[in-house]
Amino acid sequence: MKAVAKFLIILFFIMIIFNTSFSQMQFMEKFISDTLSINMPDDSTLVDFINTYKITDTRKYSGKILGITQTNKYKYFPVDQYITLNNTVADLLAYKLTADSITLQNELVIDNLTLWNDWKPWFSKSRILNGHSYIADENGDPIKEWQWEIRLKKKRKQKTEENISNILSLWIDAQAEVLKQPVIPEFISPYKYRRQLLTWFDFIALSDGFIINSHLTLDFPKDQYDSYILGSGGVYYRKSSYHESIAIGGKDQQWLHRFSPSILGRLNTSLRLGFNSFNRDKFTFIDYWNVFMVNLGFTASAEYHPAYYKGLFCGVGLHLNINGLPYLPGKLNIIEPGLLLTIGFILP
Repeated sequence: MKAVAKFLIILFFIMIIFNTSFSQMQFMEKFISDTLSINMPDDSTLVDFINTYKITDTRKYSGKILGITQTNKYKYFPVDQYITLNNTVADLLAYKLTADSITLQNELVIDNLTLWNDWKPWFSKSRILNGHSYIADENGDPIKEWQWEIRLKKKRKQKTEENISNILSLWIDAQAEVLKQPVIPEFISPYKYRRQLLTWFDFIALSDGFIINSHLTLDFPKDQYDSYILGSGGVYYRKSSYHESIAIGGKDQQWLHRFSPSILGRLNTSLRLGFNSFNRDKFTFIDYWNVFMVNLGFTASAEYHPAYYKGLFCGVGLHLNINGLPYLPGKLNIIEPGLLLTIGFILP
């Protein structure tokens, strides 16, 4: 009997510990995550809707989950935030196709929808919905694809939920619009749709010295777009016979336009704040404010950068440097034109 009593006592304490741990786990799950519910305009009309289209959602977080972002709980604790819908993405899209009387002969596959905030561009900070969808044949192989980038700037005092609802509606409308056209098989990208590493170096020759401007971005591919934008602060280094300058980051924006399948045009504007270093043998006096650098840069170039291409690329163009502190010792020119050579590479 004593052995049985000991066993029951031990079992009792194990159950208490287990229940406590289970309760703590539930508490921790609630603490380390949060939910942002998105109401779509068609939610109320989808109650009795029957989806007759063959739409497959193969995203990592499929169904009613649009994505996962990060937020602060109780203002200080960073937690995962699940962005959830009242209906599945497939049903929302199918309802739009039904309303527009669009016939879908083949299977439509949605394999990527990524919602994020792009703060890198100087003038075009916005929320972005990147995505990828394709039409599959009877064997499940893609015969036509779409790379999506829907940008939408949040209005002042607009709720995050409303902004996300609007951007998802824009994608649904855009996907429905392209499905109105006959599906004609075309070239499919040989690379998996995901963020890709893009880095390049701008070598700029000036009348007195040179500039090296390096950039690094990690963005989704935009090969299907004729025009798009990028932001990349980069690292700026300027060398002349009597001084050096360096800046990291800064305000930057690239406008890119594809002139042909192989040639990509680029316009760039940047504002950089950094530091100067001067040759003490050349100047008798240097004031404290001469250490600070303010610089505007403008670039126009053409690059050999084919669509759906991974590897080295290069380009040539013109650069204009505008120095914001013209009264530096030694009479630094306010405006400095230069010749540009770009060398970069892109990894899938």
